[in-house]
Amino acid sequence: MTAPTSSASPLPLHVVACASSPGVEAFERVFARADELARQALDAGRRVVLSAADPLGVRTAGVPGVTVEESGPSGLSVRFWTVPAARFARELGADADILVVEDVRALGAVRPILTRETRVCVVSGEVPPGFEADASGLLGTTRTRPAAARATEGGEVLVIGAGLAGAFAAAALADRGRHPIVVDAGRAPASEASALYSGLFHPHWQASDSPVFQLTRAGCRAMAALRSRVPEAFVDCGVLDVASDADEWAHWCEAVRQGVPFPMPEREARLVGRDEAAALCGLPVSRGGWWFPGSGIVHPSLLARRLLELSGASVLVHTPVRLRRDAASGLWEALGAEGSVMARARHAVVAAAGASPEVFGMKREDYGLTRLYGRISLLRDTDLPTLKTALTGAGYVVRLDEGFTAAGATYEPDGPNLSAPEAHAHNLEVFERLLDERPELLVGGFYEGERAVPLDRMPVVGRLLAREELDKRVFRGRPAPEELPVEPGLWGLFGLGSRGLSWGWLCAEVLADAMTGLPPRIPASLAAALHPARFAARRAGG
Repeated sequence: MTAPTSSASPLPLHVVACASSPGVEAFERVFARADELARQALDAGRRVVLSAADPLGVRTAGVPGVTVEESGPSGLSVRFWTVPAARFARELGADADILVVEDVRALGAVRPILTRETRVCVVSGEVPPGFEADASGLLGTTRTRPAAARATEGGEVLVIGAGLAGAFAAAALADRGRHPIVVDAGRAPASEASALYSGLFHPHWQASDSPVFQLTRAGCRAMAALRSRVPEAFVDCGVLDVASDADEWAHWCEAVRQGVPFPMPEREARLVGRDEAAALCGLPVSRGGWWFPGSGIVHPSLLARRLLELSGASVLVHTPVRLRRDAASGLWEALGAEGSVMARARHAVVAAAGASPEVFGMKREDYGLTRLYGRISLLRDTDLPTLKTALTGAGYVVRLDEGFTAAGATYEPDGPNLSAPEAHAHNLEVFERLLDERPELLVGGFYEGERAVPLDRMPVVGRLLAREELDKRVFRGRPAPEELPVEPGLWGLFGLGSRGLSWGWLCAEVLADAMTGLPPRIPASLAAALHPARFAARRAGG
C-alpha cells in the first residue's frame, strides 16, 4: 500500500481568550466575546478550537489542568485552562489565530502566542500602540514574529501495533482525517496484553498534583467522553479505591480536611467512610476509601476491536515488521521477514508496547522501558455474589460476565518469576487485605500478560529519536529533550503500563493533535513529562 497524494482538511481556527483581571466577571466578559467570534467562524464553515484562560477555575470547578468540552459534529472544541495566569501562554504553547483580551494589560502575558497573522480583539479600552484595525474590525501588528509552521499533510499513517495503544492511535488519527494502516505481529487485533477481558479506568488520587495524577485525571475525563462512542465496551459501575491501611486512611482524611492538593469535585471523586464504602461495593471492606462514581470497568479487547472498526483502518495481522525510512521517497516502510514492503506512508506511529524500540532499531533503555509481567487470578463468580462495583486498593477485584471474578495482580519484573501457586497466593492476599472478613475463594484459572512500563511510570508520547544522528552529537551538560535529533515523520505511543485504560485515549489524542497541527489539550509542562527523549537526554548529559 502506497500513501496517496491528498490534501488535508483546513486546520481549525485557534481562538484564545485571556482576561487581564482575575475576577469572574472579567472572565465571562472575555469568554463571551471569544465564543461569539468562534461561532461566527463555525457559521462560515471553519472548525474552531477555543482555548480560554480560566485561572480561577470558573468552568472547571477549580480543578487544575485543562478541561475539554467537545461539541461533536458542530466542529467546536472548547478548552478551559486552569493554570496560573502568568504561565498560561507558556503552558498553551500554540499560536493564536484570534486573540481576545480584556484590555491592553493582558497583551504582555500572551505575547509568546501573538504573531503577525494573529487578529486581536480588545474587549474594552483603547487600541494598543502598534496595532491597526483590518476590514473586520479586528487588530493586527507587524511588531512581532511570523506564525510558526503547522502540519497540514493528509493521507495515510502507518500504525505498528493493533493492541489498545494502536487502536487508540488509529481512532484519534481517523478523527482528524487521516487513514490508518495498522500492522500487528499477532494473529488478531488485541492479541497480547490487550486481550484482557476487563480492566479499570479511574483517577489515581495523590496528595500532590503530580504528573501521574494530572494525566490520569485528564485521561479519565477523555475516556468518559469516548464511552458514548463504544458503550458496549464499558460498564458504568463506579470504582472504589480502599485505603491499604489505617495510616493511609488517616492521610487521606487529613488531605481532604486541608483541601490538598485541591478540593475534588464530588462528581469525580469523594472520600467515603467504611460503612458507605461497604454499601457502595457490596462487600465488607476493612476501611473507607475514594469513590469514583464516573469511573468503571472497560473491556480492552472489545474496545480495541471496535475502535479499529470505527477508524476504517486497513489492518494487517500476523505480520511482524520493522520500520525503515526510504531515503529517496521519504516514506516509512514496514518490512516483513523477507524484507518485502508490507505497507508504506509518510508518517508512522509505533505502538507495539515493550517491543516498540526494536521495531525502529533502538533499545529499550533509550526510552527507559521495562517489562512487568502480571497474572490475574480468576475466581468463581459465586464466591462474591454481593459485589456491585469495581474494587481496588492494594489489589483489585472485577466481576466478569462469563461466570468469573478477576482478582489481581502480580508485578513481576522481567518475569514470570513466581510459580502459579505463588501468584495466586499473592493475588488473594492483597485482595483479602481490602476486606474485614475472609471469604471462601476458589481459583479457577488465570490471565497473564506483560506490561511495558517506563522507569518514571509515565507513557512515551511524541516524536522518536534519530539513533544515528544522536550518536554523532556531543553535548556539554544535559541537553533538553527537545534538543535531541528526531526522525522525520516517526512517532511513538507506548509504555502505557498498567494505567493504559485511564490515560491511553488521552495520550493518543495528544499525539494525533501534534501530528496534525492542532492546538494542545494538555499543558506543556505535562507534555514534557511524556517526551520520548527524556531518558536519552539524561544519558547524553552524562
